[in-house]
Amino acid sequence: MKIRNILTSEEGSAIVEFIALALPLFIPLAIFMSNAQSDASIQHQTRSLARQLSRIYVTSENEAEGINRVTTLREVFIREIFRNSKYIQNPEIKILCSSSPCLLPGSTVQVSVVVRRNDGTELARVSTKEIVDLWKNS
Repeated sequence: MKIRNILTSEEGSAIVEFIALALPLFIPLAIFMSNAQSDASIQHQTRSLARQLSRIYVTSENEAEGINRVTTLREVFIREIFRNSKYIQNPEIKILCSSSPCLLPGSTVQVSVVVRRNDGTELARVSTKEIVDLWKNS
């Protein structure tokens, strides 16, 4: 008689129903949250890259050294930071100067970094400005 009562009892059925109905809804949510976290991480790293590029460029002795330092830092970021994401392209970097030559004391240097997915959609666009030290080369 007890076995019959156990088999016909509805105790615990709410838990089974919850798992059967809610679990398929949580899986897409977890995937979405993971993708959002990955995109946010890449955007944060892009901001960090732009900030560091502008700093190393304005502290360079000349434009050639600045370009070499920018290239080196870009390669380090690609190798160490962006290598984990096989779905993004290498960052595009543009340097704009308010004067010519670029590193005159007091001039403004703007560094723009754009990161795109492999399908061409833009994932992050960051622009930073730095001012060349007024006491540079004095």
